[in-house]
Amino acid sequence: MSTTERDDPAVVLPLALCQAALGNRATALALLEAYVRRQPVEQRLDPGALRDLYLANDWDTLRGDRRFESLFTPSPITPHRRH
Repeated sequence: MSTTERDDPAVVLPLALCQAALGNRATALALLEAYVRRQPVEQRLDPGALRDLYLANDWDTLRGDRRFESLFTPSPITPHRRH
């Protein structure tokens, strides 16, 4: 798999899910971080989609991890609403 393919949002999330299911926490967190934070501004998830992603049972093994929780905490530089 090429770096370009690995960075594709359509691929990153399923890879993160697989890594979490296999118990590879560090890899799952890195991939999930890439999915949540590294997308172009116009493709970033809205707060509702982020909430749904956070609540998904797939992440139960990562829940409580500081890195996981920080992905879903609003950033002061990230706008919450589009005007």
